[in-house]
Amino acid sequence: MYNMRKFILLFTVSLISFAASAQDFPFGEVSQEEMDMQKYDKDTSAHALVLNEHGRARISETSSEDVNLIFEHHIRIKFFDDKEFERYGTFDISIYSSDGLVYEKLVDVKAVTYYRDDAGNLQKADLDPKKIFRVEQDKHHTLVKFAMPALRKGCIIKTKYEIESPYYWNHFHSWMFQDYLPKLNSQFEAIIPGFWNYNASLRGSLKLTDSKAPIDRECFTYHGAKSDCSHLTFTMKDVPAFVREEYMTSPNNYLSGVYWQLAEFTNLRTGAKEKYSKDWKDLDRELKEQYWFGGQLKRKEMLKDRVTPVIAGKTDSLAKAKAVYTFIQKSFKWNERANDGSVDGIKKALDAHTGDAGDINLALVNALTSAGIPAEAVLISTRENGSINKLYPTINDFDYVI
Repeated sequence: MYNMRKFILLFTVSLISFAASAQDFPFGEVSQEEMDMQKYDKDTSAHALVLNEHGRARISETSSEDVNLIFEHHIRIKFFDDKEFERYGTFDISIYSSDGLVYEKLVDVKAVTYYRDDAGNLQKADLDPKKIFRVEQDKHHTLVKFAMPALRKGCIIKTKYEIESPYYWNHFHSWMFQDYLPKLNSQFEAIIPGFWNYNASLRGSLKLTDSKAPIDRECFTYHGAKSDCSHLTFTMKDVPAFVREEYMTSPNNYLSGVYWQLAEFTNLRTGAKEKYSKDWKDLDRELKEQYWFGGQLKRKEMLKDRVTPVIAGKTDSLAKAKAVYTFIQKSFKWNERANDGSVDGIKKALDAHTGDAGDINLALVNALTSAGIPAEAVLISTRENGSINKLYPTINDFDYVI
């Protein structure tokens, strides 16, 4: 069994001034020393090493007077052999849309591989933009995929991209300092206007090497309203590779990283302060009001016409429940996706005879209720998803409904 320590440090982002903030490292050339590196002395078993990694998340106004969450990711990896090409030489970047119309955007992708040819000369291979592919997973999720060119033993890759998200109010970007590769340096910047107040949690057993929190004066403007920004920088150096052990629960419970939850914000249109963090009663009430969850359970007559002939002639509750269960099984083909609700509604999924776990399980609850059998939907966080934050309840901690 593993004996890895786990802790969560909670603190509130506030406007406190300290020293100057850090900056991203240059995207330019590699050094002779980096190209000559044969192994990582602190972990000689490592097949690759993250030389440097930088992330920056900021809430920013746009030219169209909207507000976006801008996330930038820049990473440089040295490969000692070919064992990690498949996992770290290819990139799958998830892009989300709540309604199929307003998407997150992946912009400004840069990717280059430095390698030595057979004669020992340093060569450079840039990613061909035509080799960046979009794979539509469903109405709400798209994967942007690309593989680094010219991968070979001893090469160094550099990748940098930016995601523009209109969903700033819901998810401030988390950051994982630790991964399955060792890292020489991992740094994350968070630039948050004073209109928003977040609870941040540091998870994992590793300690930060450095942290800073200066103020950027009047860094945010929206329709004439101005705000200073907290400019937080977290740095972790010489980060060991995370080793997944047998019988371990989700690595998310143990990987060292920083997570965020919105606690309070100022309404940009009215100027009123609004509480966002919730207790469990607030969360329960919100779920019951959401179309994708409570909205599917309130319509108790939705499946009445379909369920009535299924339970005809059945006199006891167990026989009815078994019949309803079999009906739902035969009515759906699972699309192999987990979900904590029914995004497009269970009727649409039922008509299409296919759906995710949320569609199917909420349909079962609704069908049982239509048959007069008491049933409740239960939100859970699966083993792979990880533990929930019990101090600050949030829907985002859950990933499944039964």
